[in-house]
Amino acid sequence: MTERILLVDDDPEVVNLFSYTLKRAGYEVDTALSGEAALQQAREVQPNAIVLDVMMPGMDGYTVARQLRAQPETAAIPIVMLTARALVPDRVAGLQAGATAYLVKPVMPSALVRTIRDILAP
Repeated sequence: MTERILLVDDDPEVVNLFSYTLKRAGYEVDTALSGEAALQQAREVQPNAIVLDVMMPGMDGYTVARQLRAQPETAAIPIVMLTARALVPDRVAGLQAGATAYLVKPVMPSALVRTIRDILAP
């Protein structure tokens, strides 16, 4: 069975780039362009992992992560935060919100794939 990744970012170019990268690495990819859509998609598709931007209009990634962790059906899904916010307090906030890993943009697509493989490894 192919592992499924939910990719969440409000920038369609970022979504296209990393969606392509993850598909080439063998993953099925679902996408969401907002925090609200991400919560709905996560409940519906039950992805193996979520790649989540922090800075989005409306609901930010920290809020999305906290809500995912608060719901029993999504609480155990690994979350990789992929964001331009690089300061230590930002990383701490991401991890406290429930991120499994925290990557700072710009990031090499191969680094994202490696991170996903690492968190999904048995």
